[in-house]
Amino acid sequence: MGSGTVAISPASALTFSANDTLGVFSQGGQVDCSEFQDPNMFCTRESNPHCGSDGQTYGNRCAFCKAVVKSGGKISLKHYGKC
Repeated sequence: MGSGTVAISPASALTFSANDTLGVFSQGGQVDCSEFQDPNMFCTRESNPHCGSDGQTYGNRCAFCKAVVKSGGKISLKHYGKC
């Protein structure tokens, strides 16, 4: 890991880097949440379902990433598509 990078155990499924990029990892995949860190940002309504580890289907990457941030990193990607 480079300077400024903190890795959290795989169970928490989050990696934070010095440039505030948030990546959510699960089952060998990664969701780049870096552009959805602003809590005031509104998500568009395009359909691209993401199934969270909480059993909730999120309509798209933005909705999923905002939920991850709001949960403090407790939610990870279970798989793409509906739960």
